[in-house]
Amino acid sequence: ETEEIKHKLIIPAEPERDAVLMIPKLKFASTETYTEGEGESRNSKKQLSLSDAVRIMIRQLLKDTAPEKGKSSASIIDEKEILEDRRLKQQREYYDRVSSFVNNDSSRSPFASEYQFAFNHWIRSKWIVHNFQLEEARQIRCDWYFEHSSWGNSFDQISFAYVMARREMRRRILHREMDDDARKSLPVYPKGMTDKDDWHEVMELDNEGEEDEIIHIDNKNNKAKRAKAGMYVRIVDDDALHLSRKKWIDENKQELDKFKKEQRQQQEEL
Repeated sequence: ETEEIKHKLIIPAEPERDAVLMIPKLKFASTETYTEGEGESRNSKKQLSLSDAVRIMIRQLLKDTAPEKGKSSASIIDEKEILEDRRLKQQREYYDRVSSFVNNDSSRSPFASEYQFAFNHWIRSKWIVHNFQLEEARQIRCDWYFEHSSWGNSFDQISFAYVMARREMRRRILHREMDDDARKSLPVYPKGMTDKDDWHEVMELDNEGEEDEIIHIDNKNNKAKRAKAGMYVRIVDDDALHLSRKKWIDENKQELDKFKKEQRQQQEEL
């Protein structure tokens, strides 16, 4: 019998972050396979492609709008009809072309850093928590609205993924961040040990390449407050939401118990 060896992993403390937006992550089964064509398939354990993400969104939409549980033959037809929608096809084809053109190594300078245009920000938009006090929050809402309204379909999640990918590419280039090859040397922590992957920086730069200051809008006093640059969109999965809610309930329960105890003590003194 081999003796079990335990290793202690020390993870550096995460910095405090402010979110301009909080949105739930796109939910899909880790073992499900989405067929893209006859004889061709992709497994969702790998990085989720644009085509697979669209199919997941369509199936989730049909599931939410179905009168009964389960999938009928009618919903399969609906899925194909939605995929063939002219406006949705145009949007998907355009995004695929943008990604292919930017990531094409033959057109890239050999001295340029390698930044991949990647769709990594897949969300469910049933609910969204907005920060209405930050100018950056307003900017990203406007970017998202403009991009989505340009295509005229029901899937605002696709537009959001494109807006975030475009902002991330611009930020990484102007910040001169690590390119994708250099990132491979960074340590990878086991999934779930930190929430670092939930936070996606959205801070833009001004025309001179300097970091903009964040403006906090105080509507009550009609004043604008400036803060340190560095705002994020937080895309959270269901497990993180469940843990956060449990923690919030526990903390509020402790406060409520403390309040009740103080009330009893006051009554006894009377």
